[in-house]
Amino acid sequence: MIRPLALLFPTVILISAGGSLLGAGAHLIAVDAISQSGGATIGYLEWITLGLPASLLSCLLATALILWLFVPPDLQSAPLVLQRSTGRLTAHQKRLVAVLVMLLGLWTTAGLHNVSIVLIALAGALVLLSRPFTDRKTKEIFRDVDMELILYLTATIVIADAIIVTGADRWLADGMLSVLPETLARNRAVAIGFMTLTAVLSHLVITSRSARAAVLIPAVALPIAAFGHDPTLIVMVAVLGTGFCQTMMASAKPVAIYGGLEQPTFDQGDLFRLAVPLMPAVAMPLVLVAVTLWPWQLDLNTPAKDHMAAIVPLHPATASTSYATSDLVPSSSSRPVLRPDRVLATTAPPPKPQRSAPSRRVTRLKVELTIAAREVRQSVRILGQKLGLR
Repeated sequence: MIRPLALLFPTVILISAGGSLLGAGAHLIAVDAISQSGGATIGYLEWITLGLPASLLSCLLATALILWLFVPPDLQSAPLVLQRSTGRLTAHQKRLVAVLVMLLGLWTTAGLHNVSIVLIALAGALVLLSRPFTDRKTKEIFRDVDMELILYLTATIVIADAIIVTGADRWLADGMLSVLPETLARNRAVAIGFMTLTAVLSHLVITSRSARAAVLIPAVALPIAAFGHDPTLIVMVAVLGTGFCQTMMASAKPVAIYGGLEQPTFDQGDLFRLAVPLMPAVAMPLVLVAVTLWPWQLDLNTPAKDHMAAIVPLHPATASTSYATSDLVPSSSSRPVLRPDRVLATTAPPPKPQRSAPSRRVTRLKVELTIAAREVRQSVRILGQKLGLR
């Protein structure tokens, strides 16, 4: 039973992350992109209502697949033996529950106290790493940090930096969107299906989930939304689709952790065997929820949409949609250009090209990724010198 459990834990971790705003750094990138593109304001509770149904259904299907593929039939029908609990929480468990309730309370009321949910999460992590929540010293915990995992994270940052700086993200987006005819791209179900397929396959090219979001949102999601779709819906599909990344050992950090344990757990063949049926098990619930449930949920946020519609005039090609922003509405019925900063809301060109808000956000993300990659490379170089490595 070691192999099924070793596959189950990272799979559920990766898929269930879509049900929480803090489940992945890519979600924060998506929220910023949605806000800058004129979409709905999404907080901690709003994200749960949107992401939890698809994530929960995908987790159930993934668990059933692992049970069917990796658990022998005789064990599948064996009775489940549960150890009877005393029903009383220990002092340590009570402290953990108190911290968890406090964190959830602060996250859900972020709109009232205006404290960043990221800062709250970091504070909670520091509390849990200190006494009386652990018997070990904080220094000892940090000494046990896996350096191979740190180098792996460094490599993903450098790869993401290279993809954005070299323009490979735009080249990939050009190739993908060129195969989608305009008549099909204006169909919401087709656009959602195409975005889902692109997102679930992107981990084969970009290993970091945050990097996938930073590339897919400006290069693919926003150009697809320019065909007259709700930018919030398309961006949510893009970021939740990146949760599928169990094909290779290097595709995700949880997979690398559980696959690299001292005792044998699973190998690359097991991942391929699971990934083939798991991809539709993740994609189909996402498409189903995005087509049926999300439009109704997003329509409930009518004040923000009416305000945006009053500010930006509707284009005839997208007058029937609920969103109309200066960064997403094409200037003609022709195929929109791929970069959102080049899409104009009016036919008259401005005297001097101006960058749109999403473009400035994307540029800032690129700069931050470049700076982060440079700092990490410098830190690794200094660490190597201290360890006597060349």
